[in-house]
Amino acid sequence: MKGTKGTSVATHVGHFVVAGVIAVVLLALASVFASRRAGTSQAIDDAKDRTAAITRTVIEEQLTPELLAGDAEAMSRLEWRMGEIFETESFLHLRLWKEDGLILYSDQPGVTGTVVELGEEAREAFETGRVVAEVSELDEAENVLERDQGRLLEVYQPVAAADGTPLLFETYDSFQNVDRNARQIWWSFLPAVLLPLVLLQVVQVPLAIRLARKVERAQNERAELLESVISAGDSERRSIAHDLHDGAVQDLAGVGYALSVVSDRAEHNGDGRSVELLQGVQVDVRRSIKSLRSLFVEIYPPNLQRSGLQVALSDLLAAVGGRDIEITLHYPEGLELPAETNQVLYRVAQEATRNVVRHAEARTLTVEVAEVPGGVTLRVVDDGNGFDPDDVTEPSRSGHLGLRIMTNLVIEAGGVLDIYSKPGVGTDLRMQLPR
Repeated sequence: MKGTKGTSVATHVGHFVVAGVIAVVLLALASVFASRRAGTSQAIDDAKDRTAAITRTVIEEQLTPELLAGDAEAMSRLEWRMGEIFETESFLHLRLWKEDGLILYSDQPGVTGTVVELGEEAREAFETGRVVAEVSELDEAENVLERDQGRLLEVYQPVAAADGTPLLFETYDSFQNVDRNARQIWWSFLPAVLLPLVLLQVVQVPLAIRLARKVERAQNERAELLESVISAGDSERRSIAHDLHDGAVQDLAGVGYALSVVSDRAEHNGDGRSVELLQGVQVDVRRSIKSLRSLFVEIYPPNLQRSGLQVALSDLLAAVGGRDIEITLHYPEGLELPAETNQVLYRVAQEATRNVVRHAEARTLTVEVAEVPGGVTLRVVDDGNGFDPDDVTEPSRSGHLGLRIMTNLVIEAGGVLDIYSKPGVGTDLRMQLPR
């Protein structure tokens, strides 16, 4: 018994720990996703700031009319300053655009002086005069030379030449910087997020163990109490059935034999009136003996222990079969249940059937036992008069005392009993018990 309890507690605590681990993993994944987005945003903002600073301090002073006119010396100075930028910054490529798509400068050979159709972000930067940045998939016409370099971070910084001509300074940065920023941000706040949750789990595990043990102990105590109640009731019913069989039934049987002897003597003496009277009493005695025998079989059905629930239910319903009621029993093949469960199922079916016979005036009666996940169900359905189910649960009302007792029995067994009925529409009794 202790091993069973320990396993149950370990199972409950294991479920709790697994749920906590799943929560931690989900939070970690969410933090990775959030840090990825934060890292991308941070990398874009950083690239914007760097591009704007370089534009102000380096590029603007080089945008002279001579450069726009294609002067070789002016272009040489711009190339020299661009070289300095590459030495101090991590940019992969730099470009200077005119609004018509002419590339005034590019660090890539053969690109300077070419005209390329502007992409959507470049046009937006020219039209709005605001810096535009994106993580590029390199699917624009302007990115034909960069498509073998993977994803890049592009920044378009509007700038005006000395004569007011609108230009666009573009920088390309590696997407690896985004990943690096994401990892840095993730590692910076991951301990602050996950450590308290892990500590909470560590603190909660002992509490969960204590709670699981208390619940397990309460369940075992309830199961033991139910087993004691059922065992005591079974013992008491067996004792009553034994007393009836060996006491009143035997006494009445003796009375029957005595009446038979007296009747024979009266017949021998020619006292026909006494014979008639004695034979009538004999019939009454035999009827009483039959009723008492049926009563102690109902009180303690021996076939329930000997042959199982299905046979006991069949015998129970067979006794009702002669009352003009069409009876159907559904029972799953091979169903085996604990003795305590069989007792509760039989008692509920017995009480429900007794009520149908006594009160319902039904034409059909269906009893169904079925397996469900983790338990077993019983349904007793009739098409009789029906009644108000409130009578079952209202102690102040008279009638249906047996149903109220039956309800308490099911609750004590850890089950659920529902009764659907109203006057004139029959009754559908449904019970579910754990296995």
